Amino acid sequence: MILPSGRALQIGGALALLSIGGVLHPPFGWACVGVLAALGAAVLVEGTRLPGNALAWRRRVPVRLSLGEPEPVVEELRNPASFPLAVRLALAPPPDLALVARSGLDAVVPPGAGVELRFEATGSRRGRRVLPAPVLRYGRPGGLALRRVIVPGETVLTVSPNVARLRRYEVLRQARALSAIGLHRTRYSGLGEEFDHLRLYGRDDDHRRIHWKATARRGVPITQVVRTERGQTVLVALDVSHWMGISAGRLSRLDHAVDAALFLAHVARGAGDQVGLVLFAHEVVAFLPPSSRPGQVRRIMDVLSVAQPRPVHPSYRNLARHLIERRLRRALVAVISEPPDPESAAELTAALAALRSRHLPLAVSLKDPVLGSLLREEPADVAALCRRLAAREVEEEREQRLRRQVQRGLNALDVAPGELSVALVNRYLELKARGAL
Repeated sequence: MILPSGRALQIGGALALLSIGGVLHPPFGWACVGVLAALGAAVLVEGTRLPGNALAWRRRVPVRLSLGEPEPVVEELRNPASFPLAVRLALAPPPDLALVARSGLDAVVPPGAGVELRFEATGSRRGRRVLPAPVLRYGRPGGLALRRVIVPGETVLTVSPNVARLRRYEVLRQARALSAIGLHRTRYSGLGEEFDHLRLYGRDDDHRRIHWKATARRGVPITQVVRTERGQTVLVALDVSHWMGISAGRLSRLDHAVDAALFLAHVARGAGDQVGLVLFAHEVVAFLPPSSRPGQVRRIMDVLSVAQPRPVHPSYRNLARHLIERRLRRALVAVISEPPDPESAAELTAALAALRSRHLPLAVSLKDPVLGSLLREEPADVAALCRRLAAREVEEEREQRLRRQVQRGLNALDVAPGELSVALVNRYLELKARGAL
């Protein structure tokens, strides 16, 4: 399709305004109309001289997009023509895939060369997303005509749980700077502590681990590295009932829980522990037994990637029965859920107490950001006061549930959804350092 360029539209607009003068001087008006017709003919002639396949297009995307994380998408354009082309690119991403241009939407592609237009894509929902090919408008720089071309082809993107966090974790772990993402430096003073090796003292190291004899010999601070008992078991039980599908900011509760489960599995495998996963609603819907086999974290990620909320209430009784019947070795069982009502909360506490005879249960609940904002809001009218009183009642029920769990000797973690991943891993490291596993 041939279109007038911006320059041609400006000239045409000016001629149209000037033609109004034809009311006072008709010959001048007719002259403007003639020039306007000549402009249209020039646009048509120049447009037909632009080749329809003047640009070669290619797209580079990551294998997976991390949910909620900006990931790079690169649009490559190559000009095989013998003259430069000014190009404008238009994209129509699906509604749950935000696309932000980092290098602009316009470029001038030299003859026989190429350019790259860079974008950041952020997925707000897990699953497969289709990103259509771009629509290109191109013409000679400063010319009068453009060609509009719809490039054939599309790209299927897979939005997975947050693997970008795992990459950052590995980089910071190598640099011994995990405090940058909020992970606590654990002082291992529990069972299973063994000397592993010596290395140079780092900024985040415990000064009580300094090996003074080695320091005196080498003239620089040397610290002892210890290892805790390996081969322990971590099982993440993730609630996929309807209540977990409620929005908690940009993502749903389930999305935050999925990211936390994957992060915990990755860290636990790196610590030498076996990891497993169970998805449950009214019944257990998926179960990966704890394992230390290569690729276990990948298998967990594949199951988590397709986890979606189901239109049923959770049954913690059925979850406990399933795990007890499996006769698994002692494990840290992290149950990530938010009971929808007081009856479910009581059932959760009873189920965790039943699991405690064989395992170390950890109840992980997610605070509601909307509930927190209602509690902080100063009521301006009767309706706002009623909302605040209702929020206070719900909050008191949650506090009672947490107190009952503590009274029964259960481990509990109650955090905001955005803080869940780091808080859960910190609790795992704490329990492991204490020898509780």
